[in-house]
Amino acid sequence: GVQFNYEETQEYTLRIFLIDEESGFISQNYIIIKVLDINEAPYDLSLSNRFVSDDDAAGSTIGTLSFGDYDDTELIVTLSGIDSDKFIYDSDSGEIRFAEGIEPDASIQVSYDLVITVTDLAGLSVSTPFVIEVNVAPTDISLEGAVIQESIRGAAVGKVIVSDENQTDEFTYEITGEHGWMFEVTSEGVLKLAGEIYADYELNNTLNFTITATDSKGKSLLSESFSSILINITQEHFSSKLM
Repeated sequence: GVQFNYEETQEYTLRIFLIDEESGFISQNYIIIKVLDINEAPYDLSLSNRFVSDDDAAGSTIGTLSFGDYDDTELIVTLSGIDSDKFIYDSDSGEIRFAEGIEPDASIQVSYDLVITVTDLAGLSVSTPFVIEVNVAPTDISLEGAVIQESIRGAAVGKVIVSDENQTDEFTYEITGEHGWMFEVTSEGVLKLAGEIYADYELNNTLNFTITATDSKGKSLLSESFSSILINITQEHFSSKLM
């Protein structure tokens, strides 16, 4: 349906025609519809960064808070949640920082739960929960599936599983080793043969490669070597499928 937005358009002009079908007379008039401005809640609350380093000092900046308000009124930022006492908001810079005396230590606490609320003078608000995480290195890489059927271009091998105490971390992957050039990892974390590449059992019945995972901060690396076993498709297999 149609929605009016005062911040975009304050009034609309309608031109209305009245037609007398018997006499053929036509008259017209203009009607102006004014849109009333109402108070609306703040919106688009976000934090520029959620990951911190294990060696960050007390009072260090985590990220910059951003939000919008259609009415351009004074806004109040409040912090709540289990770990809210460990953080402060700097209204001058818009930054969320560790409170004085609070130094991140992954051996004690890897993640912090924080709820940030922005409220206008009329009491309307927007709240968003954030998980502030101390970046730690991945601890393991495993591969769910290691069998490839030959002669299938771009065949999937299996899911790459990265173990990491940072539950919301994201990773990029590099594949090296003897047959590393044949593989790629999709954005969903699936290891597959790259592009139009296919495996040939007669050339290699085992493919060897190494997967390196890099976390979102680019500091933590972990490499593991894997081998994929190929399934040989013989002429007898093809003949039985055609029967």
